[in-house]
Amino acid sequence: PAEHHFKVTRSLLEVFLETEGLQLSITTKSPLVTRDVDLLEALDARHAVHVNMTITTADPVLARRIEQNAPDPRARFRAVERLVAAGIDTHVYCMPLMPGINDGSESLRPLLERAREAGASDVVASPLFLRSAARSRFLPWLEEEFPHLAGRYRRLFASRDYLRGSTKDVLMAPFRRLRLETGFPQPRPGRG
Repeated sequence: PAEHHFKVTRSLLEVFLETEGLQLSITTKSPLVTRDVDLLEALDARHAVHVNMTITTADPVLARRIEQNAPDPRARFRAVERLVAAGIDTHVYCMPLMPGINDGSESLRPLLERAREAGASDVVASPLFLRSAARSRFLPWLEEEFPHLAGRYRRLFASRDYLRGSTKDVLMAPFRRLRLETGFPQPRPGRG
């Protein structure tokens, strides 16, 4: 990725060392964030620092299907472990939750258990949303990868970008239950 070469994030973090009292949050899918763990530790003494690692599934085979160019989830969980070991408050973002793909207990339980083992202080999920530009790319991909779900998604997103009401509640229910069952959120000491 470009970040590996240009180190833009690292440059920005260095600027934040010149002040204090900020709330800094980094959301990423890349284990490359651990390259900057020295700066994150220094910043955490002056600010409230949080890293949010997006991990859509713990299953590397499913991950390759739904996030073809993203780092392997095992590498992302190792990054969570390294950040937590450095004292950085780290959350796992299970986003997006996709009906019939990664929203069931059989997919969510391993993800939440692995997040707990890695030391994440919390896990957060949000349903898929499809604006028209994304919809025009996503639906053909879905027809290729998960053809049995194509009609369902066309109905769900026919007249709106976001899932709402009972549809959203039903999708989120297994995650909410498993989040509590696996012991999230974890208490974190005040920092920054």
